[in-house]
Amino acid sequence: MITADSIGLDERLAAEKPQQVIQTLNRALERTYGGGYDLSSVGKPEPFEAALILDHVREILKYWARWPSEHALCIAALWVAHTWFVSAEEILLVPATARFMIIAPKQSGKTRMERIMAAMSRNPVGPAVGVVTAPGVRNALKKHRTVFLDEAHKIFLGRRYDLQGILTGGYTPGSVTLNGIGGEDNDESVFGPVCIGAQPKLLESRFSEEIEDLFERSFIIRPEQHRPCRENCLKLHEHVTAIPQLDAEFEMNAENASKMLAIWGASETLDQEK
Repeated sequence: MITADSIGLDERLAAEKPQQVIQTLNRALERTYGGGYDLSSVGKPEPFEAALILDHVREILKYWARWPSEHALCIAALWVAHTWFVSAEEILLVPATARFMIIAPKQSGKTRMERIMAAMSRNPVGPAVGVVTAPGVRNALKKHRTVFLDEAHKIFLGRRYDLQGILTGGYTPGSVTLNGIGGEDNDESVFGPVCIGAQPKLLESRFSEEIEDLFERSFIIRPEQHRPCRENCLKLHEHVTAIPQLDAEFEMNAENASKMLAIWGASETLDQEK
């Protein structure tokens, strides 16, 4: 169970009825984990200090990948966080969920970005490469997974209309597919968060107009191929020439960030209606 010591309550928070805070957190953790969780193992964060949690997520994204701008980095952190705000039925509490698109050439780090975001997102699957089917993506979203797709230009340029329909639709709750599997109207939800990595040829294709809705309803970032830092290099990456490996240190930090996001999301949504 959580105690004042395990949270590391400061004087300001202690003045705000700490026992009530602790009680609320334990109720949230009971729903999320089926039991209490000792916050001392994640560096004693203050669960209601959202800025501290988001800063932690941002620093992980920044350290283990190279982003084209501060704006892209902040949007990625917020996108990861939004996957944790769900109802008791595990449905996102947002009225619409924008796709997060990483459009970049080879050797630009887009797969790395997806892997880091996936490690901190709620219930992730992917990044998926190779064979990606419409039923596979539909079922993942039906199970309330956060879906990550890599090399997605192959999907769209292959004119896979069944899969395109799921990825370009499903932004709002209640969006369904009716593909008649088994001779029936399956009526299965396709609403959920999706991150997509693709090469620039997707934007340059004559088929891009067919997925215009996707571009209009996505956060799109455009990393460049990695080159040695120049004098006008972004301060975000100044003097950094090598990207650290996704090693045990990364896994530990990502796991801790996920737990903090889970606690925050569960606490904020505990007594709220959809």
